[in-house]
Amino acid sequence: MRTEIFIPNTEIPRDADIVRALQSAAETTLGRKPGLAVSGPANESYILNGYGIPTCVFGPVGENAHAADEYVVTRSIFQAAQIYASTALQLGGGA
Repeated sequence: MRTEIFIPNTEIPRDADIVRALQSAAETTLGRKPGLAVSGPANESYILNGYGIPTCVFGPVGENAHAADEYVVTRSIFQAAQIYASTALQLGGGA
């Protein structure tokens, strides 16, 4: 038996509210505007994007995901949490 998995490509506009809010929050927290990049299929954004809910991927700094030597920079965890909160407030009209 052979199982094949298909994860469709997905894209949201660079000027989507979520992208603008996330970039603004990151710029305020980090002191620089983050770049935009294409992400691989190892996330579920395609599901929400498929339902018309623009979604993007953002997280703390680290390397070697899902490998024995995977790591994350501790300080960046707290920065990411601050960015998530600020993004949510902007999208919810609270900032």
